[in-house]
Amino acid sequence: MEAAVGFHQTGDLTRAAGLYQSVLDRYPDLPDALNFLGIIAGDMGQSEKALALVKRSLVLDPANGVYHNNHGNIFRQTGAFVEAIAAYQRAIRYAPDYAVAYSNLGVALNRTGQAIDAEVAFRRAIGIDPHYFDAYNNLGTGLYLQARYDEAVVVFREAVSVGPKGPSARNNLANVLAMLGKFDEAEQVCRDAVEIDSGHAISQVTLGGVLEAQGQF
Repeated sequence: MEAAVGFHQTGDLTRAAGLYQSVLDRYPDLPDALNFLGIIAGDMGQSEKALALVKRSLVLDPANGVYHNNHGNIFRQTGAFVEAIAAYQRAIRYAPDYAVAYSNLGVALNRTGQAIDAEVAFRRAIGIDPHYFDAYNNLGTGLYLQARYDEAVVVFREAVSVGPKGPSARNNLANVLAMLGKFDEAEQVCRDAVEIDSGHAISQVTLGGVLEAQGQF
């Protein structure tokens, strides 16, 4: 199991899956092996196998919030957002301080048009973990889509401050600043994103749009 988890964490899914399966060949009712193998199957697009494995792990350990969250992730991968929401809600019921499940719930709620409930979920995730980058980024995106640009700017600034040194949140912040007509600042934020990762195509597109808006053809 330790070796399998190690390969899983480094992204070597084939080796990890083989080791999880070898564990299950000897211990077919080990819920962690079932659940983790289910995650890999989902990542590989084997949704039926993934759901069967995760459901089996939940039969063996029905009060495990992490398992329910993973169940929701597999539903989300298949576009079954209503089922994903129910799974994330079960995860939260069993693990009330599980920030990841709240953030995932927010993503699924947004996909079903429940923007206000999604905002509540993201803010709950941030309340549990004030340094949760994905929750800030997702909350900012939701506010942006609701045209709540001033609020989105505040949230994306938080995402930039707490998150890894990557271009994603900076690109999002630049987009909102541009919507507010703050082109000079938007340009600088774009240039920061491009400097971090010159191959981040979306940031290059955003920078191009900001320059065009300023007449810098």
